[in-house]
Amino acid sequence: EYHYYVWALMCWLYKEDFDRQFRFGPCYFIDLKPHHIAQWMNKITYGTERPTDRDLPKFQRANSLFYAKKAISFYMPHGSAAWNPLADSGNPTKSKEVIQLIARVKGFECKKLGRKSCTTRPFILPEYRCIN
Repeated sequence: EYHYYVWALMCWLYKEDFDRQFRFGPCYFIDLKPHHIAQWMNKITYGTERPTDRDLPKFQRANSLFYAKKAISFYMPHGSAAWNPLADSGNPTKSKEVIQLIARVKGFECKKLGRKSCTTRPFILPEYRCIN
């Protein structure tokens, strides 16, 4: 499941259609910066890499972005290191830019302006008994 998000990011970043089973080595992550991750997340969330203040997150929810962030972080060579903007090193998924993007999407959701939730309610007991 984690691999899908890395595959999607790398296809977007390198403008290449990698095989879905391709294993990305550390050399693919060396040049990955926070603005790359933020632009990709904007693209999959807003439909554009540079959304305006009037654009609404209509394609992804904050929890989906958080999961994508977690998946990408899992593959990062320095996964546990914080992002250091002065040295331009560390884990770019832990940068302020990426964290603020997810928080912005969450803010839209709180105002009922984001993508609608696809979660379903749990079964109540009579419904559950009908299944068996």
